[in-house]
This record gives sequence, C-alpha cells and structure tokens, in this order.
Amino acid sequence: IYSFEDYYIKLNKRFHAISYPLTEGINVFFKDITDNHKNRIELQESQLKLKAILDSTRDNNLLISLDYKILNYNKAAHTNTLKIVGKELFIGGDIRDFLPQDSKAQFEICFSKALNGETHIIEVERNINNQSVWFEVTYLPVFDDENIQIGVSINHKNINDKKQAELRVKEQKLMLKAIYNSTTEAVIFINTDFIIRFFNQSAKYLIKLLLNKEIQIGDNSLDYALPEYRTTYKNACAKVLLGETIITEQAGYNSWWRLAMYPVQDESQNII
Repeated sequence: IYSFEDYYIKLNKRFHAISYPLTEGINVFFKDITDNHKNRIELQESQLKLKAILDSTRDNNLLISLDYKILNYNKAAHTNTLKIVGKELFIGGDIRDFLPQDSKAQFEICFSKALNGETHIIEVERNINNQSVWFEVTYLPVFDDENIQIGVSINHKNINDKKQAELRVKEQKLMLKAIYNSTTEAVIFINTDFIIRFFNQSAKYLIKLLLNKEIQIGDNSLDYALPEYRTTYKNACAKVLLGETIITEQAGYNSWWRLAMYPVQDESQNII
C-alpha cells in the first residue's frame, strides 16, 4: 500500500492518494484535501506567529492540560525553569516535576481553582542565581471553541522592580511615621474630603484625652470638631485647600493651644 499527497496545477487542488495492488492491477483512491491542507497551513502559520510572540516576551508562559501534562511553553519559561530547578521543560512532561519543592502545595491550590474556571493571581518569590526575584503568577482556565475547558494557562510576570519600589515606599513610610511619633506635637493628615489618612501617637493620645474617642483612619475629621467650632474648621480647611497656611492660638480645656494647618502637595504641586 502506498499513499501520497500532491498538487494538481490544472485544477488548482491538492489530493491525497492511496494505492494498493490487486490481482488485476492497481486500485487508487483520490481525495480532495485542498481545504484541509489550507487550514493546516494556516494553523501552522498561526502557531508559528503565536510562538514568536510568546518567545519575544520576558514573561514565562505555559499551557498545562487538565491532567498536569505540559502542552506548550515559551522560551522564557524554558530558560527560567532551567535556572530555578535545573531541569529542561519538554512537551508531555508532568508540570509538577518542574516545580520548586516549596511551591508545590501553593500550585495545587491555584491549579485546582483554575480547573474550576476561576482566574487566580498570586505573588511569589524565587531564588535565581542566588538573587531574590519576585513574580506575579496568573492561573487562567483555557477553553476551546465549544467552551469546553482544555487546560490551564500559567503566566509568570517578573515584578521585581515593582516589588522593590513597594518595599522602598514602605520603608519611607515607616521612617516618616517614626519621625512623626518622635514629636510631642499632635499631627493629623486629612485629604480633600476631610477624611483622616494619618495621625501620630500624640494625636491619638490627645483626642482620647480631650474627647474620650479613639481616632481611626478613614474617619471624617469633622466628627472630631466641637459643634461650636465646626463651621470655623470647615472654613479654615477651605482656605488651606486653596494654598493658604493658617496658624492660630486659642484657649480651651484649661490650656492654650497652637493650631497650624498647612496645605500638602504631591510631586505635581497638586494639593492633596
């Protein structure tokens, strides 16, 4: 039995032929596969284009079947897997064999959620070349044209720069908080809607002492102004939001108080 494919130029069609011997001669069957051939070529071209796109990104991309088999992966996934676990990915391999030991339990949780149709995103820390690298990992269910789930897409995005920036901001906030808490002056920061966004320990102590209330982030600062001073306070805030600094001294609660209200600006000089 012999089979082959060939293109017949006069008909502009491609045929698949099967021939086998008979006692009387040779029997040959022809089948028009022009459309199938075009579809196959288009599919191959789209797959090549998709592979080129996936290989051009620094993100790690893997497609995993419902039974944990690796269906596809890009160049970045192959390179980073080799760096992290010392193994080379291959189509058909069990993804669980390529996971760091300390991430397997978390993987099972996230993969199970994706198998149930849920998109799940986590942040993980990995050691690459003795350096800490942070990734955002997205587990995404993948469906075919008939909306039947065929697998799970796993995307690892390097967020190390973002994470380092967050850590620097956190460090700066901690230092700023330490500075504010080292003064005996009560300091409260409110936004343009009069909502409390920050206060130091002295402010917390003073509010408790004078009003017998626990100050909380998110409270409206108007709730901490006595009724007879509320209008004056709102008018003062309105002036400060226009860029004016207000400093007053007045008696109250058997003491003299100095109240200073300053506009706070962001990097674009907008009052916040």
